Amino acid sequence: MLQRSMNVEAVIRTVVRELVVKRDFRLPLHIATLAANGASLVTRIEAPPADAEPLSVTQTHVAGDVGDEGFASPLHLLITDATGRVRVAIARGRGAPTFLVPVPESESGGA
Repeated sequence: MLQRSMNVEAVIRTVVRELVVKRDFRLPLHIATLAANGASLVTRIEAPPADAEPLSVTQTHVAGDVGDEGFASPLHLLITDATGRVRVAIARGRGAPTFLVPVPESESGGA
């Protein structure tokens, strides 16, 4: 059974704050968000204009497909930064999103 609709904007803000402020990710970020009901959204997060408030960002939704029911939990987010770092997070509808532990790529490039 699908969960209630989630506030995808709030989840994205939480993920961006965690990665940029606490984990030193570099802008721009690209975030692909997929919901349990198939809703999707791709968001670009960039540095704000020079006169913007401190710690603010510019957010642009560049693609997506959202039905009338919105984003059903859980949400899965794939985040990349300007340096090529990647993180995956899951937002289950209660509490902060959980970041999955990254698995290092093997030097041979295969599993």
